[in-house]
Amino acid sequence: MRMWVVAAVAGALGLGVLPGSASEAPGITSGVGPQLHSIDRLAFAPDGRLVVADNQGAMLYALDLERPADAPGVQGVEGLDRKVAAMMAADRVAFTDMVVDPRSGQAYVAAIRASGESGLFRVNGAGEIKPVPLSGVRYSAVTLPNVRPLVPGYRSPREDTVTSMAFDGGRLYVAGLSNEEFSSKLRAVPYPFRGAGAGTSVEVYHTSHGELETRSPIYTLMPMRFGDSAEMLAAYICTPLVRLKETDLTDGAEVRGTNIAEMGRHNRPLTMIRYVKDGQDFVLMSNTRRGLLRLPTSAILSAQTIPYEPTSIDTRDLGAHRVRGWDDVEWIALAGDGRLAALIRETDGSMDLKVAPLP
Repeated sequence: MRMWVVAAVAGALGLGVLPGSASEAPGITSGVGPQLHSIDRLAFAPDGRLVVADNQGAMLYALDLERPADAPGVQGVEGLDRKVAAMMAADRVAFTDMVVDPRSGQAYVAAIRASGESGLFRVNGAGEIKPVPLSGVRYSAVTLPNVRPLVPGYRSPREDTVTSMAFDGGRLYVAGLSNEEFSSKLRAVPYPFRGAGAGTSVEVYHTSHGELETRSPIYTLMPMRFGDSAEMLAAYICTPLVRLKETDLTDGAEVRGTNIAEMGRHNRPLTMIRYVKDGQDFVLMSNTRRGLLRLPTSAILSAQTIPYEPTSIDTRDLGAHRVRGWDDVEWIALAGDGRLAALIRETDGSMDLKVAPLP
């Protein structure tokens, strides 16, 4: 049975999710068999559910997937995109995210066809690719407010509704764009879902642009502790690295990120993860132009603020090290046992899943 959904057509027609019970809070639904319009960003919740951002439907879904009984862990796969494309009866696919289930160790990848259909697949410890059928899956979902309208026949203005997600302190932090003039948003959504508010409007100073911007979304974020302060480390295109205090992220507030690094012009950050190796603490960031960058966490914690003024700074990378042999890396995830899972673009244009020791 097909597990992918016709995202472009469903979004254009405004199809929704299955209705929840009348007792649920406004914007909250639940049931069996989520009707996804698209599968964009992914994140595993502390309770083991897989949270899916459906940008075209402007929804967040928490999927109660069964724990797979086949080979635990994840193994690399050459030409993963070609194999997934064949399973979706497509000429080619792109991947919109990848996460690893901390319970099973298996990798879950979200794929999209050029025609707009999305699919969810998992890769197990034997390197087998399995579609994830959703027809019998129990779910809860929350609607995101103040999103951009759908415009049939054009590049979807909802592609950046959710650009990154991260859990911390009983909340799901969701970055993306709204339909407001101050459109860059960071929402702190209670989990389990109890509704989603208007979110915080987040302003950033783009050092390479020499100006403050309110319409540039966070592309990847990660919770960190700076002393006693719970914060978000966030990265933007072109490529400011900033700190945001979680206590400032309240509905209706307007905040400005604290710039601590500039990772280079014409560059887009994709994913950040944190790990410890040989007693040292690192943050690993995948980028479109600078490959895989490893930053000492100590340098991030002690970084000085970059002033909000035009400057000739091109990079201030806090001692970032470009990892050799990991060029053209897109999505990355911790794979357990000191390993890294990465989707890597090869010279022939194909996409491999590589699993190797953390650098």
